[in-house]
Amino acid sequence: MLTIMLHVPVNTRGYLTRYLKTKLKHLEPKITEQISIVSPHDEAYAGAAKDSWLEQALKDNLIPDIIVANGPGFASFYQNQTLYQLFDNIALDLARTVPVREDMQPLIDQAGKLFPISVYPLALIYNKALVKQGTLLNSWQDLFNQQFKVVFPDRDKPLTRAVGAYLLDKYPEQFKQFESRVTYAGGPKDIIRKVASAKYHMAMTLGPFAMMAPKQKIAIHYAKEGFVAMPQLLAVKKGNKEALQIAAMFLEEALQLYLQSQAIWSVRKLNEAKAYQHSQMLSEFEEWKSYFKKISDFDHYKLC
Repeated sequence: MLTIMLHVPVNTRGYLTRYLKTKLKHLEPKITEQISIVSPHDEAYAGAAKDSWLEQALKDNLIPDIIVANGPGFASFYQNQTLYQLFDNIALDLARTVPVREDMQPLIDQAGKLFPISVYPLALIYNKALVKQGTLLNSWQDLFNQQFKVVFPDRDKPLTRAVGAYLLDKYPEQFKQFESRVTYAGGPKDIIRKVASAKYHMAMTLGPFAMMAPKQKIAIHYAKEGFVAMPQLLAVKKGNKEALQIAAMFLEEALQLYLQSQAIWSVRKLNEAKAYQHSQMLSEFEEWKSYFKKISDFDHYKLC
């Protein structure tokens, strides 16, 4: 059996699953092999929805043939050589065959293991009745304003790890006081309800969720630094000749157009070539090894 792991936000999981199943039912008879789509919530993956599922899968000999997951979910990938060596060098092959947007080029893994299929913008939101424009710096540094009660999704959620890593890296001196005051509680949708009910002044959530928030109560905080980018990455296990064919499905124009319609940044060049609004952090991207180190630093950060 060939296994595809989807560890993606809930707002796209259903569509991705249906899209793949439609495509795969035509492929299965040709390769004479059953194809299964799984998630970290499945019983076989003891790590549940937490980042530990990948290492647990290695211990249990359950590494999927294809993995699509948020960037922070691969933080252990580069630190575990046994895990790292299990995966094929697909990135540069895909980059030669798929027209990738110029602003997404920095996300192509030069080491070859990981390939971006989309990017979730992560945004700040605030309660308009509690936060007045004149009190804002229009920066991610507004999170350090001690007048504001701040809530983030649970600390082990991928989006919290992505933003936490950014804050710790850019503002190490101020991060300690932020970590002592921030509340980590719930998922991205829960966060919007907490801010709308005026329990908190400010929060961080998925950009697509922020854009659907009740506008009469909540505003998006357009920080001058831009949205924090959280890539969705693809990895393919060695030894399966059909895996690359399936991997390419995630980059098909129809799927990429769907992602774009959901306020997710597609990596493929489509009809419009304009840069995504507030996407300037993409140009600051260094390399995956550095990205994963920042995630790890946040994961292991302890208040003294």
